Amino acid sequence: MKYAIRAIKYFIYFSVLLVIVIFVLVQIKMVPADIQEIFRNGYDSIWQIALMFAGLSAVYPMFGYAKKSAAATGSIQERKAEIRQYMEDRGYTLASEEEGVLKFQRRNLFQRIFRMLEDTVTITQELGGFEFEGLRRDIVILAIGLETKLNGGYEA
Repeated sequence: MKYAIRAIKYFIYFSVLLVIVIFVLVQIKMVPADIQEIFRNGYDSIWQIALMFAGLSAVYPMFGYAKKSAAATGSIQERKAEIRQYMEDRGYTLASEEEGVLKFQRRNLFQRIFRMLEDTVTITQELGGFEFEGLRRDIVILAIGLETKLNGGYEA
């Protein structure tokens, strides 16, 4: 169900982005205000673009979201203060906490909206460390950085 909701959000996001771009282009007089003149196929282009956005929206969540492991000693309860401080230093705040699971969200509302409120990073205990789940571009950096910090490496 989460996948379908993300796909729908991306479809709406791409559609709104296209409308904003066209609106700006019309306002600065780079394109005429008539759909028939903006697109080669006129109004037929709208359903073609919608179909393209639907296809892209259907596959993007598969590549945009991932899980990444960070090797570290200790349990999530033992390292919770360090994990929390690390995430807060990177602009996240603790959203919820359950047994062995920490969920963080961006503090900045603009960044949260830009990520369609899909900015949650979930950290769970796993054998030999912690597992990060969330937007691929965020969790790769966060997991590597936390692993380095918890294992006594340099602090990024």
